[in-house]
Amino acid sequence: DNTKIRLTGKLPANARVRAYPVQIQIQGQEVLAAYDIGIFDKDGNEYKVSPDNNIKVEITNTAIKKAKKVEVYHKEDEYAPEEKLRDKTKTDDTVSFKADTFSIYAVTEPEGKSTTFIFLNANKNNQDEVYDLQKIRNGEKLTEPDLPISSTKGKFDGWYYYENKAYGEKFDFAKPVVVNDKSPDTIYLK
Repeated sequence: DNTKIRLTGKLPANARVRAYPVQIQIQGQEVLAAYDIGIFDKDGNEYKVSPDNNIKVEITNTAIKKAKKVEVYHKEDEYAPEEKLRDKTKTDDTVSFKADTFSIYAVTEPEGKSTTFIFLNANKNNQDEVYDLQKIRNGEKLTEPDLPISSTKGKFDGWYYYENKAYGEKFDFAKPVVVNDKSPDTIYLK
């Protein structure tokens, strides 16, 4: 990815920093960037930092730039509980924070309003069948599902909003979705 990670502070001579992306989940948060970060001395041994090292971490990427509000969490490993950092600063596409220990750091954004869109199609018995599910947040775009190989209806006309067993307007995949309490969430292949 295009993420940049920068460490400053009292580091050992010839220190090497390694940062590996990790897949983690934090309840109620969308993870924008998560990295297992380590500092190693010239012999390849992991360097243990202390508060005296005064290490500042900066993580930069486009997802951070788009986020309205960010949080930073630290985890000892993928299975450990997360600890929310209190002091962090966001400027443009970068979040910075002090680090007293190194392992996994995650930059997150609180999850916004979201909904799950249900794509339906009639099966060979002419019964509604779930063809695809997509969870989306306000302002994001849905991905148009591949068309089925065959249809009981003949020619495909596209995906349409579908409510109370009636077709609505044709769905436009090029437009961002508005998610609110009245948002339709069912789309049917016509």
